[in-house]
Amino acid sequence: MANRRCFSKKIVRSDDFIDLPATTQLLYFQLGMEADDRGYINNAKSVMKLVGCTKGDLEMLIAKRFVLVREEKLILIKGWRINNTIQPSRISESLYVDDLKSLFFDEHGSYTEKETPKPVLLTVCRQNDDNLLTQDNISKDKLIEDNSNKDNNLTRLNEIKANPFAKELTNRLINCEYINDSCLQLRDYINYFESLLNKQKDIIDIKVKLDYFIKTVCHYYPTGEKDYSDKPTFKFVYKNDRGIQDHYLYFVTSMNQSFSRSDVNDNEGDDLPF
Repeated sequence: MANRRCFSKKIVRSDDFIDLPATTQLLYFQLGMEADDRGYINNAKSVMKLVGCTKGDLEMLIAKRFVLVREEKLILIKGWRINNTIQPSRISESLYVDDLKSLFFDEHGSYTEKETPKPVLLTVCRQNDDNLLTQDNISKDKLIEDNSNKDNNLTRLNEIKANPFAKELTNRLINCEYINDSCLQLRDYINYFESLLNKQKDIIDIKVKLDYFIKTVCHYYPTGEKDYSDKPTFKFVYKNDRGIQDHYLYFVTSMNQSFSRSDVNDNEGDDLPF
């Protein structure tokens, strides 16, 4: 669960929120800091005791629909997605995904128990188990956005003047979705591969180490396409279950370590009589 939380002015500067007593506003902020990555809190009473708020403050937040009661001792911050936008790859999945599947988003992007006919920000919260297991966003909009980002990466890659082999290797990282955001460091990946070529690294060796890196940090899933044996082919998809913060730094460090191990093994064989 993240250590940092955000609060939108659309909520905390609204007249409805400003009209709340100061202690009730305080409780809202503290609950926001305590919530999991989907907005759920299962220890509201402990938070109230910690900051000196009363049961009346919580009841006020419930009455004004700033928080929703989901079950006994479990509440949900209604405007969670307005306050916080967390990349799917960084979400620590909630323990309450079953409850999440019964919810929708209203026209403002807030959680609601009722299905809205024309949701603006996101579609309904119901998701299948596969989506939950892969920690996908609970809207199809995010899938569209991810595909758009990937297409943008490919377009930018084609626009960059670089060694074709370096671009081919960078494209592998895009295809496995390790590079899956706007990736302002796209040029850095190309430069790194070009530096390996300038150091006279063997092309096949670079490919082998890149493939090993991809297999290490990515997971397989079937593409639905068939090979000549009529079996589904599989594609690598990056899944951030390693807590990686700087993708480029992690990639370069991993590749360099791989080359270092190869150099050590090569030197160990220099004294052999063959």
